[in-house]
Formats: sequence, C-alpha cells, structure tokens
Amino acid sequence: MAEVANIFMFLSMFLAVVVVPLAQGSDDLTRKIRPGKEKVTQIHCYYHNVDHGDNPTTVTVAMAPNSMKSPTGFGIVRVLDNPLTTGPDPKSKLVGRAHGIYAVDGAFDFNILMLVDLAFTDGIYNGSTVNVVGRNHVAAGVRDTPIVGGTGVFAFARGIVTMTNYYLNFTSGLDAIIEYNLTIIHY
Repeated sequence: MAEVANIFMFLSMFLAVVVVPLAQGSDDLTRKIRPGKEKVTQIHCYYHNVDHGDNPTTVTVAMAPNSMKSPTGFGIVRVLDNPLTTGPDPKSKLVGRAHGIYAVDGAFDFNILMLVDLAFTDGIYNGSTVNVVGRNHVAAGVRDTPIVGGTGVFAFARGIVTMTNYYLNFTSGLDAIIEYNLTIIHY
C-alpha cells in the first residue's frame, strides 16, 4: 500500500513540476489566426434530389421497422450526392454537389435533420464548401436551415440557407428540386 502511495505522490509531483508549466506556456505552441474583414456572399442555386431510376442521387441506408407504416417515413436515413445547378432544369450548369446524410425525424410532420456539405465546383468558389446542419421542414413551402461552417473561400462560415420547394414528387419516392438562396458570412 505504501508503494501505491509513493507512486501517486511521484506522479503528482511530476504533474506539478513538469506538465503544468508546459500547459501554461501552450500559447507559444499555437498559431494565431487573424481573419480578415467579414464578407457576406449570396449564392443562388438549385438542389436536385432523385431517389429512383438507374442513377439515384439519394439512397436509403437505414430504416426503422415501422418506417414504411409512418405517413412521413419516420426513421429513414439516407445518404446523398445531389447536384447543385444554376437553374431548375437538371441539365442546367453544374456548380457543385450536396454530399451528406439526412434522417426523417418527424413522426407526424415531414421534417428531416440535414448534415450536408455543399461542395462548390465552379468559378471562384471551386473547392470551397459550406456546412448545412439542422432542421429542414420539407412540408413548408419556404424554410431556413443554418450554415454552421465552411472551408476554402468560406472558411469560418456561418449563415442561412433559405429553401423553397420548386418541385416535389412523392409518388415515385422523393424526387425534389429545391431552390437554395444562401447568405454566407465568412472571412
């Protein structure tokens, strides 16, 4: 027992003498980030969700036992790789892709929890992303979901995506074209 007490005492002294002073000087080990002036960028595009046919852009990866009995599909989890285009026509110019996952989290109203990166592939935003995380109340004609981060041109982004249903088809699954208006605050 005395041996355990000695080891404990030694470790306590070691922490007090060596580790604590190192931690106090840790500011010297970090890099200071000095972001520039905040900017506001507006982006308008269309999000295309196709979950049927030969080339779906959204696939179901998990489902609760009662999901198909629910009027909303409650408990369905999907992974997506959806195109972002300049217009509502799927053949419009491609400006990026939406990659991520969403889960139907409304048992009585069609809500989804989105965890999506909008990855831009065109122009000055090529290689940059914004991270959209939050509630998407699909049944509402117009709704907002927060932007919580970003990379590249949109480093340290925050903002809002206002989504407007342009086209919804629930008969063959969920085919949708959603108009996206992004307001992005970044450095």
